[in-house]
Amino acid sequence: MRNIDIFESYSALLFAHLYEHFPLRVNVKAYDLAMKIDETLWDESKTPLDHAPFIHKYNQHKSPVGLAKPTIQWLKLAGLIDYEAEKGSEFTKMVLTPKGLESIKVDPDVEIKLLNAAKSILIDTSKETAQKELKEAFSGIISWCARNVPSFINSVSSLS
Repeated sequence: MRNIDIFESYSALLFAHLYEHFPLRVNVKAYDLAMKIDETLWDESKTPLDHAPFIHKYNQHKSPVGLAKPTIQWLKLAGLIDYEAEKGSEFTKMVLTPKGLESIKVDPDVEIKLLNAAKSILIDTSKETAQKELKEAFSGIISWCARNVPSFINSVSSLS
């Protein structure tokens, strides 16, 4: 799997979690949430060693755990979520921003897909289908953001 697939699945799961608790600020353990991602997204995180094919090397930058913190940090930078602090893999008092909430609410289908798929993953039913639904829902969120808000480059350049 490519990093973007992990990013989309993780982001969608995080959005569903934050949406379910909105408007409350919640603490999020990035790695715990990553462990709920479908096993197929872990494939590239392990590479068999040439001299010992039954022993695997861990590729941190190709795993849901390795991408969890950077994904959360990027979502904050993009203005979709907010949190007060991060310590290790724990982010405190995280919440959807108005932009993040609107990106979900703008399309009722996205809202329903996001919540239903996240619930399916959390109770381990039809995980593969749920992952696909989550990814589609998050793609809809990102598409809305691209059409309705200043570009990421514009957002970053306004920080200086």
